[in-house]
Parts: sequence; structure tokens; C-alpha cells
Amino acid sequence: MFLLKRIAVFLCLFMFCGAAYALGISAFEKEDDGEASITFCNKIKIINIAYGTSSYGWQIITPLDYGGYKNIFIESEDLATKIKSCFQGECSLVKKQCKPRREIIFSKKVNDNTALVKVKFDNALTAVFFLSKYIKNGKVSYRLKNAMDFKFTDEKYRKDTRSFIIKYTKALL
Repeated sequence: MFLLKRIAVFLCLFMFCGAAYALGISAFEKEDDGEASITFCNKIKIINIAYGTSSYGWQIITPLDYGGYKNIFIESEDLATKIKSCFQGECSLVKKQCKPRREIIFSKKVNDNTALVKVKFDNALTAVFFLSKYIKNGKVSYRLKNAMDFKFTDEKYRKDTRSFIIKYTKALL
């Protein structure tokens, strides 16, 4: 009985924590060309997102990057529904601060000094980063490059994400 109560408490806490970290839309700015800029949790901003028809029907269209590569992915049906409702004029914006959880889901060495890293934010949004190692004045340094249309709006969160990616990926380089 005692074990059963502990499991129930754990599940309640787990479900509560999961809901507390949902990637929420804090700003939605529609552009003249039909695309939009969307800010998530006042930390991350994606520009040039569209909602329209494709060969699969109506869908969220994230921008292509450097030579036509897709580097930003909407991974959650819930987030796609939230974005769709914003395009339809029924956007419910999140007012409270949240800090999206980060998880490296893929990393691969591209060449001697560069690694490709995919980071998932709150199991809802994935972005591709390139981590480069270089030596300056005899000291090893790292440079992190993100997709053109992926921006950090919070400097502390950007630095934390950079440190997180370097910590878990530098062994590849």
C-alpha cells in the first residue's frame, strides 16, 4: 500500500512537471508576406514560419536554411496546433516565463573541427546547430552557429544553451 501511494505521488509530480515545461507561444507577429515570427517562452524566436498547402495538405512550413536545408522542425502535434490557431487569428499567448528543456538528440562529426548537433526543446521543437572548434592564441575555443531563422531572445538562455551543447559535444571534436 505504501509503495502504491509513492508511485501515485510520483506520477502526479511527473505529470505536473511535464505540463509546467510546455513550450508556449509568447509572441506571434504576422508579416506582410503571410509568414510569421513566433517567440517561444520569451527565449527562442523563429522567423519566416508559414502555414499553407503542400503535397501533404495544410501544414506548418518552417524556413529552409543555407542552400535549402531544413534546420528547424516542429516535432509536437500540440505545438503545431497552437501555431495553426495563431495563423487563424485565435492565438492564446503565454504570459508567464518558462525555460524550455533542452535535449541533444543527434550529434555527428562533420570534419576535424566541426560537429552537427540537433537539439530538441521541450520535445516540441528541434533545431540544428553547428559546433566548430578552433585555436586562438594557443587556447581552444568553440563557435556555435544556429539556423538563420532561429534566434535567441534571451541572452542568458543563449549562453546556457551554448554551454550545454559544448559540454556534451566537444568530445566529438
